[in-house]
Amino acid sequence: MKALLITFLAAALALSASAGAQKVDFNLTISGADSTNSVYVPGVGAIQPSSDLNLIPLPLQPPHYYVASYYNNVLWGLAASKGSSVGISEAGSDQTVNIRQNLQGSRVFLVFSKGDYKNIEKNIGLVESGAFLLQNVPSFAFGSIQFLPVKILLDYQDIDLSGDFTLQSGTFQIILSNEGLTGTKPLVRLRVV
Repeated sequence: MKALLITFLAAALALSASAGAQKVDFNLTISGADSTNSVYVPGVGAIQPSSDLNLIPLPLQPPHYYVASYYNNVLWGLAASKGSSVGISEAGSDQTVNIRQNLQGSRVFLVFSKGDYKNIEKNIGLVESGAFLLQNVPSFAFGSIQFLPVKILLDYQDIDLSGDFTLQSGTFQIILSNEGLTGTKPLVRLRVV
């Protein structure tokens, strides 16, 4: 699939270069052999696997531009900050989802994760604002991580350090005290007050 997406993107970029000032649409489509999956489209809701996806009327302008296919805690789909349409269809056991948008400034996220459509729904605001990739760990699989853990490991060849502690969020006073010598090395003890 990766080679197909790269080829499609290269063809779309070549087309946009030759089109000049004309508006060129970018249509990204992915398919999966997942007829047992539920599908979610904003403005429509959850569509059960027994439904004929080809007969579902889709909104011309959905409130958000994403499409999710999910079953048994496995999610795949597309998410974008803007678009001109979203689409779903099926042929036999294959489901197909797509997002169409103007090629200029286009950005579509391919989502493959654990969970269901709610994993995309909780991040779509960040995608729409352009802040999704600015997150510490941009992911549709995990919640937003506001702070990254910092681990400081001290290792000196000429000093013997003693002390091991874990700190939670907050302000702390750390005391370093000279405890004498261990052999030929000074022993420095670290502790939290």
